[in-house]
Amino acid sequence: MIKGNCDTVNGRIRVGDHCEVQGLHTVNSGISVGSNTTVDGSIRTVNGSITCNEEVKVDDDVSTVNGSIRCEKGVEIQGSVSNVNGDHTLTNTIVKGDLVTHTGDITLHDKSVVEGDIVIKKSSSFFDRHRQLDIRISGNSEVKGDIIVKDDDLKVK
Repeated sequence: MIKGNCDTVNGRIRVGDHCEVQGLHTVNSGISVGSNTTVDGSIRTVNGSITCNEEVKVDDDVSTVNGSIRCEKGVEIQGSVSNVNGDHTLTNTIVKGDLVTHTGDITLHDKSVVEGDIVIKKSSSFFDRHRQLDIRISGNSEVKGDIIVKDDDLKVK
């Protein structure tokens, strides 16, 4: 186990398989978490994507600004999953909180469950006006809460 958070600026964080770590935080790079790993904290990045490989357990939130979030089979997130610019792709993943985005598409595959709401927040960018956002829910996936769209200019499909 790594005691304390793993924090970096301008450096990618890669955690191997079968590890136990505390929070993972970076700026200007991505985070990749290996299979069968436990994160006793949050996973956060600015300007980078987040990948959680199979059977990852996260005890808090997973969030990024300007990056995608991808979770593979068996991932469990005790908090919320959020991003500002980037897609969410969840495969057989459980999210205990909300799934939140401003501009990214959302794909739930293979029995993924969002126990909270899916929230689409208003984008402040002029270039995102009158855009379309796709939500794909397939393979017996489920959203137990509501799908809330807070942007009147957005077309949700």
